[in-house]
Amino acid sequence: MQKQLANGVKLYMTPTKKFKTITLTCDLLAEADFNNFAKRSILAELLETNNSKYKTQSALAKQLSKMYGASFGTNVIRYGNLHILRIILSFPNANYLPGKPNNVGEAIEFMMNVLLKPNIKNEAFDNKTFNIQKQNILKYLSSIGDDKQYYAALKSKELFFGDDLNRGKIIFGDSNQYNDLTSKETFEYYQNSIKNDNIIFSIIGDFDTSDVFNQFKNYRFSDRNDSLSLRSYKQLNSDIKKLTEIQAVNQGKLNLGYSVPINYNDSKVYAVIIFNAIFGGTPQSKLFKVVREKFSLAYYASSSFNAINGFISVQSGIKSNDKDKVIDLINKQLEEIKNGNFSVELLEHIQHELINARLNLLDSPRKMLEQQFINNLLGRKSTFEDWKEKILAVQREDIMNVAKLVNLKSIFFLEGKKLND
Repeated sequence: MQKQLANGVKLYMTPTKKFKTITLTCDLLAEADFNNFAKRSILAELLETNNSKYKTQSALAKQLSKMYGASFGTNVIRYGNLHILRIILSFPNANYLPGKPNNVGEAIEFMMNVLLKPNIKNEAFDNKTFNIQKQNILKYLSSIGDDKQYYAALKSKELFFGDDLNRGKIIFGDSNQYNDLTSKETFEYYQNSIKNDNIIFSIIGDFDTSDVFNQFKNYRFSDRNDSLSLRSYKQLNSDIKKLTEIQAVNQGKLNLGYSVPINYNDSKVYAVIIFNAIFGGTPQSKLFKVVREKFSLAYYASSSFNAINGFISVQSGIKSNDKDKVIDLINKQLEEIKNGNFSVELLEHIQHELINARLNLLDSPRKMLEQQFINNLLGRKSTFEDWKEKILAVQREDIMNVAKLVNLKSIFFLEGKKLND
């Protein structure tokens, strides 16, 4: 059920008695702009830490405890060209509490305090809180290089997207963006976001829809431009971009980026989903069975598909001197799929595996909300049965045909040098 609170501000309600909790989210949506990555990231941390009503982190935590152990957090997410700041609050269904208190209104008030009443002094965020969160993010950014697999994945994505920093750069921004960032500048960015971002509230659980809508109507939002939309990515560069870094690690990291000119709105996307599962997306895949197990050329080997960006990412951990051999073997697995060298039994197994994984989403209120949110972004009303029918309709030839559209576009190699060399 959808209600409009203002132009560009929507409320989605999903009443169900399935869960013992009620989950409420608030998503602020803006066009991704690399120049604002640091501001948006630190803003998320500031909103999570305290506000004008709960001025310290301990006061905020105490309120959550009073709300029968409600869980709360913020994060930043990117879907293609959209940069999203999410606030999420989960709290117990009143039917499972003594006296069955009407706690939905209290939860909405808590959410609105977080969103609309930040901890401000002199037209700036509380400086002590700001500096602590700034240092926390900088500490995190400086630690990324310690996780070589994650580091390689980030560098591979940067390489694939090239000059499109909005899609390719890490969502927290670069550490140098924080050097001159002030609490006043961040507050100005917050004010602009509250005024201009599209806002989507979503709630799922056992509640009265008219009561929830009336609660939200107590808060006034200004109209804003409602033309923000999700856009797919088109890989225009025909060359294969290559980058090698050398570090003192025992295991090399080889990441390949493939483009496929099929996005979320294309009917062929279901065939790509299954292609990816056969290629490297499951333990039954060719990368796992052949590259890792049969030839023992990788410590790990997998692939993932991003339907918004038409991006298939392959990640593998290898011995550095096996690089060329592994690239050749990975590409041979792609050729095998193009030529239909996979069994019908494998196809059917993966179809049912995907369906079971999708079913598991229905057991989690957060995952259900996330799926509904994505559907809303994509402008589609896809039910589980619709999705299942389309997955089961994919034939062997469909997978072969989309495999022929998959092209290698980037090779990032983190070359390992033994630590004792």
